[in-house]
Amino acid sequence: MKLLTSILTKLVSMFKSAWGIVILAGTWIAEFLCGYELAIWSVVICVILDLFWGVWASIVRGEFAKSELLRETVAKLTAYATALLVFILCEKNIPGDTFFIVSIIATIMCGTELWSMSANILIVAPQAVFFKLLRPALRSEIASKLHVPEEEVDKILDNKQ
Repeated sequence: MKLLTSILTKLVSMFKSAWGIVILAGTWIAEFLCGYELAIWSVVICVILDLFWGVWASIVRGEFAKSELLRETVAKLTAYATALLVFILCEKNIPGDTFFIVSIIATIMCGTELWSMSANILIVAPQAVFFKLLRPALRSEIASKLHVPEEEVDKILDNKQ
């Protein structure tokens, strides 16, 4: 339930931002054009990259990279794999060669991971040019990762420069 709440929160946050919509649209186009195998691999790669940047952000903050991160990643991969498998099986039973539903599901999964990863990158490297453009949209995501109020995010990131 916690995983679903986290995904929905990130998704709502993404739809509130023009950058979030651009990220989702670009991801959907890539997913739609590439097929099942690449969709599955892109989800796996996004989850692993989010784990990498999450661990790095924990180290930069001086926190111990908890084994909880690994457990959450395994749970996330299991949940994502289950959902993708169910939708692939459903879509295979639809007449014709359709890939629409799975591409949307994979896009949502990749989009939420890219959103989370972007926040971690900003924690690690607040001056990263592209991600700095996303900073206003990612403020709430960064605040939740740093366990601080949203108003303090800019001050904390500006002090790291």
